[in-house]
Amino acid sequence: MGLGHETTRGPNSGFTYCAYRCGIFGALVEFISRHRIDEERFNKIKEGMSLDEVEGAFGARAGDYTTMETHYFPLGAPPYRPLEYRSAPRIWSGNEGRVLIHFDEEDRVEGHFFSPTWESLDNAWMTKLRRFFGFR
Repeated sequence: MGLGHETTRGPNSGFTYCAYRCGIFGALVEFISRHRIDEERFNKIKEGMSLDEVEGAFGARAGDYTTMETHYFPLGAPPYRPLEYRSAPRIWSGNEGRVLIHFDEEDRVEGHFFSPTWESLDNAWMTKLRRFFGFR
């Protein structure tokens, strides 16, 4: 006779529990670590912001976070003149665009530029046109 409560365990109950926990952990890590490199976040960057504030806005350090082949528009208005800055730009690249930011010697924003991707501007017709002509 039992103690008043019996637990039934199927052959996969331990595995199911572990998979469930790992799935939640994986989703949480993905949610927390996901970068936000796009024009909306770029527009929040202001001259004089610190490097930490910029990294916080994008949710990532400078780097390439693209998950597909991307093609960027040339930098437009205002004209990008890299020789006006004392330092090389730090670059954040994502599927929606590329951000170039020049920092001064105190790691404060001196200038910042956004270059959208072809895909982010009009993915539907441009992608179909490129695929039609055999480009990927």
